Amino acid sequence: MSAAGGGMRECARCGTGMPRNAAFCPSCGWRNAPTRLGILDARWWRILGGGYILFVIVSHVVRWTGILNLVPTELLLGSFLVPVSFVYFLYENGTFAQMPATAVAGAFVLGGVLGVSAAGILEAGFGQVVLVGFIEEAAKILGVIWWLGSAELRGEGGGIVLGAAAGMGFSALETMGYGLSSLLTPNGFDPSSMVSELMARGVLSPLGHGTWTAILAGTMWREKAAGRSPFGRPVLKAYVTVAVLHGLWDLADSSPALSRLSIHLPFVQLPVSSLLIGGVGLYILRGMVLRSRRGPDPVAA
Repeated sequence: MSAAGGGMRECARCGTGMPRNAAFCPSCGWRNAPTRLGILDARWWRILGGGYILFVIVSHVVRWTGILNLVPTELLLGSFLVPVSFVYFLYENGTFAQMPATAVAGAFVLGGVLGVSAAGILEAGFGQVVLVGFIEEAAKILGVIWWLGSAELRGEGGGIVLGAAAGMGFSALETMGYGLSSLLTPNGFDPSSMVSELMARGVLSPLGHGTWTAILAGTMWREKAAGRSPFGRPVLKAYVTVAVLHGLWDLADSSPALSRLSIHLPFVQLPVSSLLIGGVGLYILRGMVLRSRRGPDPVAA
């Protein structure tokens, strides 16, 4: 019987009837590209735009009135707006339509809390800039390995979304910490400095933590789906790659000369070095996303 109507379709590999928005065939496990949302139907840009308007309103109220009771709201919006929008963009993308929202939210929370906690403990003993990338990338992946055995989260695409969620959870909490530090100055409270810090880190966040953890988690899930170890050589290679990108990012950020080479936008300065290093990560991630849409690798014998 044809599955063309009634919200159903046929698997591109075996012809089994399946829901139109299903990411995997229930019979053969093949990844099928679901119907994608148009830009007018997508919600990620509404979250980003609406959240930014709220952030601007709260920031101006704090500046005009000096009411510090609103600073936590401003800090929360500025820290979480871009990370949540980025994760929702990946989640809403048709390739990952069947991803359970609870898993994405769980990875966001666990990746953030466990990541910053583990990184804080380890960096206290190994504080060198070169090692920070290796420490934080290992810490963030703790937020997603719990789902390695999930039957619903098969293939590279599932790992990409969970990794992005964990990385962005880490980024949001880290940004909140830096924002709070910039607010508290020796001369008192400085909300303007906090806004600049939040905006700079928010704009750059998709180029960093979210992308790096998505690359590592996506590789783990791809290897597992192919019947190989999720901790084998390809995963080690991915880990070293993202840790080196992370380390280069931190080294460039700590260099006064490179930090001065920036693109100046209203209220924010974007270091050229961060844009270039982040672009490398996005290029790698883009290739993984395109590959995940073509279907899983052959299962190892």
